[in-house]
Amino acid sequence: MVIIPERKAIFLHLPRTSGFALTLALLRTFPTSVCDWIRMHRTYDCMARQFPGWRFFTIMRSPWDILASHYGWCSMVVSHRITPLVEQTSWYCIKVVSRGFEESLPYIFKDGTLCRKPGFYHTYCHPSVKVFQYGQDTHQRIAEWLDIELPSLRFNASAMGKGVWTQRAIDSVAVHCLDDILRFGYNAPIMEADQCYSI
Repeated sequence: MVIIPERKAIFLHLPRTSGFALTLALLRTFPTSVCDWIRMHRTYDCMARQFPGWRFFTIMRSPWDILASHYGWCSMVVSHRITPLVEQTSWYCIKVVSRGFEESLPYIFKDGTLCRKPGFYHTYCHPSVKVFQYGQDTHQRIAEWLDIELPSLRFNASAMGKGVWTQRAIDSVAVHCLDDILRFGYNAPIMEADQCYSI
C-alpha cells in the first residue's frame, strides 16, 4: 500500500502482482509518498474511511498465477532462510511448503490472510478502485493514469509452469476465487498428459 499525497491516490498492493517493484518506483517518484512496510496489503475498506475523495488503484492477476507465485515465494523464504519483516511469516511459509502445493491450498484459504472467498478483488477492492490487469505494459498504463513517468518494471508473463498444477488444485482455486474468474475472465491452466500449461 502506497499513499501518494501529490496525486491524492493510493496504491492497493494485492499479493504477488509485482506490487513491490511498483511500490519502490512510486516512492522514488513521489518524495512525500508513504508505504506501510509491515502491513503492505491493506484493503480498500481499511483505507477509504481515512482518505475520503482519494483515488484508489491496484493491479489484478489471475488467481492461479497469484497462488503459484505465492507458493514459490514461500519456498524461497524457506530454502534461502530469509527472515521477512514479520517473524510469523517465516512460520507460515514453513507450514505452506511442508504440506506441498496442492495440500497447502486449503490451509492458505482457511488462513484467509491471502484472500477470502470469493476472491482477491472481493477481499481487497471496491467498484470505485481503478484496476490494471497484470502484464508487460502495466507500469506504462499506471504512469499515464497518474500523469507521471515511471521506470520500466519487470512483469513475469505467467507463474503457471509445467507440472505445477493438479486438477484438484485448479478446481480448488476456481471455487475459492470464483468472483475474480467471472469478473475478469481468467482462464484456468490446461492439463495435458500429466503436465500443466498456462494459457
